[in-house]
Amino acid sequence: GTNGAFESMTGYVQDEIRGKTLQGMPRIDEIAKPGNSSGVYTAESVFPTRYGSQQCISWSNSFIEDENGNPKFAVSIGIDLT
Repeated sequence: GTNGAFESMTGYVQDEIRGKTLQGMPRIDEIAKPGNSSGVYTAESVFPTRYGSQQCISWSNSFIEDENGNPKFAVSIGIDLT
């Protein structure tokens, strides 16, 4: 899900993006790096807002794994670097 800060920053509300991969949002398979023992993964991306502008976001991500130890969900914190 999203929170109010994400919605204010991007213009997207949770119902619009639920179940979708948004351009500029880090994907689990792109940022999960085997061998990282800290469990925290970082990435930067340019994220398009609903209003047509772009924001540079620094992401910090932790993962919830499935029963086989594969990343299933991400908990992400994004800091606007714009």
